[in-house]
Amino acid sequence: MKHQFSFYSHEIDFQLEDHKKVCGWIRECVDKHSNKTFSLSYVLSNDEYVRQINNDFLEHDFYTDIITFPLEETEEFIEADIYISIERVKENAAKLDQAFDVELRRVIVHGVLHLLGYADRSEDQKNEMRQKENEMLSLFPS
Repeated sequence: MKHQFSFYSHEIDFQLEDHKKVCGWIRECVDKHSNKTFSLSYVLSNDEYVRQINNDFLEHDFYTDIITFPLEETEEFIEADIYISIERVKENAAKLDQAFDVELRRVIVHGVLHLLGYADRSEDQKNEMRQKENEMLSLFPS
């Protein structure tokens, strides 16, 4: 089975630019760090929808840019749903003086890194996560 990456918009009108290019890049990132086959569904939505998921399932009543839900994991396979707030990504891009598309790719790969076992609770973990994000972002074809 080959990797499967799907992108859906929910409650917003948003189309991922360069869909094939982004999927090829995710595939390269995954293959570089894992032997497992990945099936990922990205749901691109608004702040309120992602906050509601965060509250309902994780009991965190605050906004976030991404939530990753592993659904199945075996020695050979990982399946997950990844929810992304496009509003939060836009706001973070502006705060960080970063292009929106680069910040969106950072969030996309952030979910992959969680599935690969990386955490971001402590400062050391956040630094390691940022380093891995940058490493993976550098793989994106120009």
